[in-house]
Amino acid sequence: MQETKECTKCGEVKSLEDFNKRKDSKDGYRNQCKECREKAHKKYYKENRSYIISSNQKYRVNNRGVRRASSKIRRLDPIFRYVDNKRRDLNGYLKRKSDKCYEILGCTYTEYITYLNNNKYGFIYKNSNIDIDHKITPLKAKTTEEVDKLFHFTNTHLLPERYNRNIKKDKDWDPKDLDKWMCNNKIK
Repeated sequence: MQETKECTKCGEVKSLEDFNKRKDSKDGYRNQCKECREKAHKKYYKENRSYIISSNQKYRVNNRGVRRASSKIRRLDPIFRYVDNKRRDLNGYLKRKSDKCYEILGCTYTEYITYLNNNKYGFIYKNSNIDIDHKITPLKAKTTEEVDKLFHFTNTHLLPERYNRNIKKDKDWDPKDLDKWMCNNKIK
């Protein structure tokens, strides 16, 4: 029986322990060694980070129906982990009506609610059909300092939850987009 195999990527002859198993291959092992596959995965992730982060697979729903970031993305991307932690903290502060949200938003709870409710569309915070959204998503940030700036209360607003926010995520916020959407969906 064969004890070694040549990696098709690096060309080195290695023991079978250095290859992952694969059922549908002739000899039962992958053609690339573990080391080369890991390098390829890291390179792919680095080149496709924005696509991977923005895909629908970044969150999973646990048995209580709560959305949580997938552990793989939290582990691989420190900016995503920082943003996700900030979102969790902020949601907790807003549920408890705590003024600790000042650390994240730069204003107290009552000031923030006043700011959100003072919009031209008449949306009211805590309405069941309304979400808080960012004008520029914090995931576009490259550093934690940029994330902190994007979490400032002036970068947030209220939107109907049915509004397809993904259309505007790739560009700067334009209220005309929301006006068009509201006209098309006959929302006052």
